[in-house]
Amino acid sequence: MRLKKIAWFLLFFSSGWAMAQEQVAPLPDSVEERKVSFVSDGLTFPAILALPKKPSGPLPVVVFVQGSGPQDADETIGPNKPFRDIADGLAASGIASLRYDKRTHFAPQTLQSHPDLDHEVTLDAVAALQFVTSLPQIDRNRIFLLGHSLGGTMAPVIAADFLARNPGSLRGIIFMAAGVVNIDETIERQTAFQAKRQGADSSALEQLQTQWQNVFATVRDTNTQADQLAGVGGLKLPAGYWRSWLAQDPAAELERLGLPALVMRGFRDIQISEKDFKLLEVANTARGSVGEQFDGLNHLFMPVAGESTGEEYLLPSHVSPDVIYTIAYWIQTLR
Repeated sequence: MRLKKIAWFLLFFSSGWAMAQEQVAPLPDSVEERKVSFVSDGLTFPAILALPKKPSGPLPVVVFVQGSGPQDADETIGPNKPFRDIADGLAASGIASLRYDKRTHFAPQTLQSHPDLDHEVTLDAVAALQFVTSLPQIDRNRIFLLGHSLGGTMAPVIAADFLARNPGSLRGIIFMAAGVVNIDETIERQTAFQAKRQGADSSALEQLQTQWQNVFATVRDTNTQADQLAGVGGLKLPAGYWRSWLAQDPAAELERLGLPALVMRGFRDIQISEKDFKLLEVANTARGSVGEQFDGLNHLFMPVAGESTGEEYLLPSHVSPDVIYTIAYWIQTLR
């Protein structure tokens, strides 16, 4: 048994996208990158440490956690590299960052025995946070966690696990298009959106909704084995994996943590709804917390002309400078 690739509307990847011609821009003159690695769960993770070339002292640092699927350190999607855009911009502003390849990118077979979100995301993100505490360039009182999409969904759990081992060591969380609504509701909404785009009528949409409701009824049934595949069409995953997703409650966990957070979403994001954003914003009550939505930006926080469909992810673009500035300003002013 292995985890199957989930359709692009959920995981935001396709095997063909990663093979698209990459046009990697040179680093800004004020930025340097170093190849590093850390160990998690017996695996060695390739990682990239981005730094300002002329630091003025110990640096705040941001650890990046990607969305779903076999993402590399840059969160490469077609010709686009959202995490590299952000890392370069932060380093130019005097903020270090660490980004790393997900295990689904370089060792997907390791999920065969533990197909759940802890093994896909949490364990390795906690190890990455632990790793940056050992770096001499880093201010250990100014460590931040940035999660995009699924990375944002899991960010409060990651933060809680890290803080259990290192009390007081995490200064704040940056949520970029974090999924907060239950995954069954999100899947129904996302699949209905794509079906409508393909011309489905009301009868077909109702049938699709019923299919997904039956899928999650099966997943919730305690008689269903954890390794039994459940889903519709090409989107089938082990029931145990779906259960690990259904167990997440990022808003409640954020409220419990009481950490300051920056919650962001693009108004044209078709994958994460305004309801997701609002649930986090309401829970985001710690001093120094901020919530902001950005006009004209899609799920990747890149500009899109007209409505987003997801197809524009394959067109060359960059993360909006307004988003990078917002992250840098929030980190620099959070004391």
